[in-house]
Amino acid sequence: MSLDAPRLLHRRSELGYTDRPICALPGEPEAVPAGYQRELTQAAPRRAVQRDQTVWVSMRVSFSAGLEQGNRHRFARDVSSELRVITRALERIDRILNT
Repeated sequence: MSLDAPRLLHRRSELGYTDRPICALPGEPEAVPAGYQRELTQAAPRRAVQRDQTVWVSMRVSFSAGLEQGNRHRFARDVSSELRVITRALERIDRILNT
């Protein structure tokens, strides 16, 4: 079983990390392993997309309810046309976010 060398923040931050405690910034905890840090970095965009999708689904429910109410009302032709534009915009956002 091999142990990873410690990842300690160097006293001189431009040097990054060190495995030598004497060169490390005093009192600074050890950094997470490099592999785990890469995993977190790679997962960040996926988490951002998931957050966007979750927020959008909630917003979409509200927008859809409002548009449904608007469609039941007999607006003037120009207002009805703009409501259709809004509906198409919502559908485009659905496709962008793949929801």
